[in-house]
Amino acid sequence: MMKKITAICMSVIILLTGSVLFTACSSKNDVVEIDFFQHNQADEETFNKIIADFHSEYPNIRVKQICLPEKTADSVITMRFQNNDIPDIFNSWFAQNIIDAFDAGQIRDLTDTDFVQYIDAGILEELKYNGRIFMLPITKNFMGVFYNRDIFEQHNISVPLTLEEFWAVCETLPSKGVLPIIAADQDGWNLAHWAQSLMGMYLPNYSADFKAIFNGSLRGSKIQGISDFADIVIRRTQYVQDNPLGTVTDPAVSEFVLGRAAMFLNGSYMTASIETANPNLNYGIFPFPGSTESETRVMSNADYSFFLSAQSSPEKTEAAETFMMYMLTHGAAYYIEQTKAPSSIIGVTADSSRYELVKDVMDEGRVFRMPYMGRWNLATYLEYTVALQNLVASSNKDTFYKEFEESMTSVGMPKTYID
Repeated sequence: MMKKITAICMSVIILLTGSVLFTACSSKNDVVEIDFFQHNQADEETFNKIIADFHSEYPNIRVKQICLPEKTADSVITMRFQNNDIPDIFNSWFAQNIIDAFDAGQIRDLTDTDFVQYIDAGILEELKYNGRIFMLPITKNFMGVFYNRDIFEQHNISVPLTLEEFWAVCETLPSKGVLPIIAADQDGWNLAHWAQSLMGMYLPNYSADFKAIFNGSLRGSKIQGISDFADIVIRRTQYVQDNPLGTVTDPAVSEFVLGRAAMFLNGSYMTASIETANPNLNYGIFPFPGSTESETRVMSNADYSFFLSAQSSPEKTEAAETFMMYMLTHGAAYYIEQTKAPSSIIGVTADSSRYELVKDVMDEGRVFRMPYMGRWNLATYLEYTVALQNLVASSNKDTFYKEFEESMTSVGMPKTYID
């Protein structure tokens, strides 16, 4: 009888979908190790706690977290795709290299799994590719303006609700001895992501215009709103530190948390880095404003998302599924509690006290996803980033129009326009 009980305990649970999950009471003698590749170093300790709790419940599975700096993570995962060495579980974004890997059969199709029932259906709908789901987001992100509440209160400055009011704040702060904005433009993604958040407000026809550029029927200088867009990028440069193109992200975060700058234009994904650097910082986040308050919109996307390898062994696939289900039903709540990121998980809410103004805009439906997603390949995005950096350095709008156009034509081909 004891042998029969042991045999039952070591069995696996077969889900309705056909997925196979280890039970918590499986034998320790046959331990399966899986690789979990992730690129957000600020989240490493949070995942260490989640993984430790998972190991306590599932001692027959060992999750090996591989956390690389974001600068090298993309190149490493791309190299692993090329070598057909796909991590059992990894995190990334909806990007061309991920789509290519899915098309090549390297990433699992998760459309018909039980996993999707835990995730907001609206988010999943945005992430479908050819009607299929291959990524599991547990959080959303948004672009906004981190601001030091103490500095604003000390100088009796109100949160700006329009672009004109934002520039007025930037004009006022230097007279108080305060740097308005700290920028980290050497890490081009900071600049590029912020500029993407402008597109949904200041390039009103960006989707059709980008497609027309790809097709060769529109010039960069003729994109609707492009002049105003470039003017905002140029004017921001007047209110940042000297040589923003010489500053990378970590020193910029340090300057902000030490109170040496009033604002930091970035995404909610920087929250963990900011709170790790200074847990006592009194800060908030407001949306970068539109020309009028009613025209303000927030760029928001799926953020921390999981992908599963389609090429793991059956044992590793089962183990990865077990960890993924644990993340969705247990780990995600802890992750969201720690990071305060907006939740993509049904029934899990985040502490939004830092970003109530952003949440208000999002709750009203004034939201758009990052314009390049599903439209540009990685090469285009990188060349667009260089074009922005050159605009910051030179303020030459005509050159920017030309380089922006070329990022989507000469560099962007032969990849197709996905939208």
